[in-house]
Amino acid sequence: MKIFIAGKFETRAKLRKQRDLLENQGHEVISHWLDANELGYPCDALWQGYSEIDFRDIRATELFIL
Repeated sequence: MKIFIAGKFETRAKLRKQRDLLENQGHEVISHWLDANELGYPCDALWQGYSEIDFRDIRATELFIL
């Protein structure tokens, strides 16, 4: 099952652990934002790029976890 995990950006480390558990059970987690590696506060254009990736992931999901 394709799963999207949503949450606060600051909780990525915790949510990555949840992703790993789901993937170990055979699910595909398509939350690319969990692997974003920030070096500073991103500009508006970068946020727009992230949101486009998020929308693509959400459209492809079968289960959305908030």
